[in-house]
Amino acid sequence: MKRYLPTYKPVLFILIFITAASCSTYTELNTSGRILLPDKNSGLKFYDSGSAVTTDSKPESKKSMTISIPRYLVNGNGFNPESVIMRKGVYETLKGNFIEAEILFLQVLENFPDGSVENNLAVIYELSKRQREAHILYTNALIKSPDNLKFRSNLLSFIKHNKCNLRCRYCMPPEGVEFMPHDEVLRNEEFINLIDLLIRMGIKKIRFTGGEPLVRKGFFDIISGTVNKHPETDLCVTTNGTLLENYLPDLKKYNVKKLNISLDTMSRERFHSLTGVDHFNTVVNNIEKALSYGFFNVKVNGVLLRSTLDEIDDFLDYFADKDATLRFIERMPVTDEDEFNEFIPSDELIRVLSEKGELTRKNGDDTDVSLRYDLRYKNRNIKIGIIPPVTHKFCSACTRLRITADGSLKTCLHSEKLYNLKDLIRSGADESAIVQQIVSAIKEKGEGHNIKCTADHTGCRSITAGIKSMSSIGG
Repeated sequence: MKRYLPTYKPVLFILIFITAASCSTYTELNTSGRILLPDKNSGLKFYDSGSAVTTDSKPESKKSMTISIPRYLVNGNGFNPESVIMRKGVYETLKGNFIEAEILFLQVLENFPDGSVENNLAVIYELSKRQREAHILYTNALIKSPDNLKFRSNLLSFIKHNKCNLRCRYCMPPEGVEFMPHDEVLRNEEFINLIDLLIRMGIKKIRFTGGEPLVRKGFFDIISGTVNKHPETDLCVTTNGTLLENYLPDLKKYNVKKLNISLDTMSRERFHSLTGVDHFNTVVNNIEKALSYGFFNVKVNGVLLRSTLDEIDDFLDYFADKDATLRFIERMPVTDEDEFNEFIPSDELIRVLSEKGELTRKNGDDTDVSLRYDLRYKNRNIKIGIIPPVTHKFCSACTRLRITADGSLKTCLHSEKLYNLKDLIRSGADESAIVQQIVSAIKEKGEGHNIKCTADHTGCRSITAGIKSMSSIGG
């Protein structure tokens, strides 16, 4: 050990610790500057080169003493380790590995009892510890930054993947979609860690969508990982309902109380025509089974089309007096080729519902996207929701974020702007770098979506390039 630890070794250690905590590009070694350290009295504090710091965490065999910050310890853009370190193999072994470095430090003390290198190594040992503490404080402060306050009660949609067992014609193009390769989709542990970070940033509600989320293997590993860390989080699953029966016990087990179930028609034949499969009875039966639990908050979402408007009575007859909210969603154009000739504006739908019975707006009970009503229909009660993203933009009140299956962040369903989080995650980037990317996305969120309509809403189309289908961006 004595033979392989020359006097430049303290420089080696300080480079290891500082560069491990830095996300910046290395620059040449600087000899002046300041370092940010935790201070017992004032939180974070900058220390100038050469100022005194008292250590209190040296090994038990050594007494605390007053030491000076070396002049080569700086708070700049980092260091160039290869220009200083002679033994690159040692640097690669110890880079970011504080345990090995600490063991080596103790070995140095044992082999140099005269203290010839003790002072410098003690400085490095203490400052590396404080530097890590400072970095944790910095990241936590960034996570709780006022920049994130806009999204304190926000709903985050996680698009688990774009695979689905249905082929709804308004969601997928006629030619189908190319599903993402497995290695491009976020892994379960990556989802769990990203959800954990976003919840700590202030996200209160998580919705899992798709594609069809229940198709994904390991879906409940993600649910359980989230619940174990944050049991208070409001979780919701948006599903087509075809697979729901087998998963209702697990959903209840993990306290997933909210279910959004898609049902666009009350006709078995039309269901087959719209979705490409004959699963109408399965979906309706699974809605009934979910309601029978008396546990789930069930919302049945239907995209009302001009060709299915004649079914409005069938919807009302079936869901009257049921403990579910019947929500009608304006169909949104996805591409500039989507002519929207099936579109029904929400105002027309409200007029139709008003003709069916006594429709009462629930003032002060609207969400940021849904208008809520009570409908008295044939002496029976129905909870109604209307989501009008096209004719009545709610962009100014929208506090939603979306994470796509491949780890991209979207601040708007109809925005082509993507913020790549997956590459940051897989590169081993520090948590603060991911937070900064998310905060940047929030700051750059546009004022409105890119759907343009004629005055009478008979012609609406999306002017957003790069979006090929609803299945690729989540509902």
